Amino acid sequence: MDKMILIESLNAFKPKFICKLKKIYGNCHDTMIGYFVDWWLENDSSNNHFVIQNVPNLNDISEDFGSIFKFDIIKKELSISNETTIPPNKRKVACDALFCLDDKIVGLLEVEGTKPLYILNKIAEYFKRSKENPDKNDNNLQVDYSNLDFAIVLFYPTGLVGKAKNKMPKKATHNVNKDSLIEVLNKIQKTLHKNQKLVLMEITKKTIVTKSNIEHPIIVGLDPVYYALRNSSLKFEIMDQNTLLSPDFISTLCSYRENSN
Repeated sequence: MDKMILIESLNAFKPKFICKLKKIYGNCHDTMIGYFVDWWLENDSSNNHFVIQNVPNLNDISEDFGSIFKFDIIKKELSISNETTIPPNKRKVACDALFCLDDKIVGLLEVEGTKPLYILNKIAEYFKRSKENPDKNDNNLQVDYSNLDFAIVLFYPTGLVGKAKNKMPKKATHNVNKDSLIEVLNKIQKTLHKNQKLVLMEITKKTIVTKSNIEHPIIVGLDPVYYALRNSSLKFEIMDQNTLLSPDFISTLCSYRENSN
């Protein structure tokens, strides 16, 4: 998909997406995936757009990506010790959805609220696979990523950080410093070829909605407290082989880190 067409399409998608999220309480991870599935299927003038969910697992994880499972990169994100390391061949390494054009995989989707560096390293692995032969996974399925054109990664806030009146939305990237983020973005950029693109998106400005000020009595008293994505905005930038994300956007992603509370 041409970069400008992708930008135009996502800009048209943004207000509809945010408007729907305002009416959802609780973790809406799966719902957001569904909205992006709708986006792909609705932008289908030739009736040849398809989507794969329950995506086949990546197999034969590369050495670079395998290091992630030793948690030398994302130990803080996973909040578990080295003793609980699970071998790469026992972990599910798959994105949330694949966007297809006829029988070709042209795009992929990741919606994430807690492990941004892990997800971005996974994206690098997918782009790396796009240069290789069809991937044969552990179910003996041949998966060809050679036509992969774009990846969409959405970061969204989960819960709150801080104390009392100083509480603020907990960004997906709240534990990530700028240097670490730039490092993995540079890694992704090196894997891009032809006109491949990474679309990095972030939902910001989540309003706190608690049991005491919730509008709909049907869920008052439920535990845990349900939050809604009120007064939110959706920002995104596109990175390709020649263009990195802007410094301002990277700084925005890394604001409100845990050590700034």
